[in-house]
Amino acid sequence: MLVASKIDPILLVLVAGIGNTLGGLTGFWLGKCARWEWLEKYFRLSHKKVLKYQQSCSKYGYWLALLCWLPFVGDLICVALGFFGSRLLPVTVLMFTGKTIRYAVIAWLLLPH
Repeated sequence: MLVASKIDPILLVLVAGIGNTLGGLTGFWLGKCARWEWLEKYFRLSHKKVLKYQQSCSKYGYWLALLCWLPFVGDLICVALGFFGSRLLPVTVLMFTGKTIRYAVIAWLLLPH
């Protein structure tokens, strides 16, 4: 286990945050490349349901990127932010912030006090 090794925990948290953010940005990019027709055809999402998601994305904007660390829905949030055209820089900063805080909490819980 890396946390139990002699590697600096701050370095571990930063590397994990960067790596996980790059994964989230992959989902963001996939969302940017997606088309309405694909959502309806391959994911069986109705136009009405997609518009509902768009309202949520418009309401909270790139602040949703803070929640990209959540299990199961985090990747969907990344894709939705890309699909609905959120700005890359704020999404990246907030995504990195949320994911890094998650890893910092995990490291703090696992390290001896």
